[in-house]
Amino acid sequence: MDPVTINVMHYTRISGKQSGGIARLQRVAGKFEKPSDNSFAFSLIGQYSKKGNLSPAQWKCVKDLLDRQKKSQTETERVQSQTNEEWLSEYSS
Repeated sequence: MDPVTINVMHYTRISGKQSGGIARLQRVAGKFEKPSDNSFAFSLIGQYSKKGNLSPAQWKCVKDLLDRQKKSQTETERVQSQTNEEWLSEYSS
């Protein structure tokens, strides 16, 4: 008889917070100001898709990228709001 090889897959349960992090990263990937951030985001998403999980260091990078995007988005919204207020004050008088 031939020996039988059994492949065992180890599933790592990830928290909802982590899976949500990947989903959020997928939504903002390609929208970063720096091309290197976009490339890195797509790389992390690809690794997650391929392996089903990321290392703790990679999860930290996901968090850092999301924080950077949120900060950038907040700054953009602040500038837009300021610009709108200036426009309104200029044309309301």
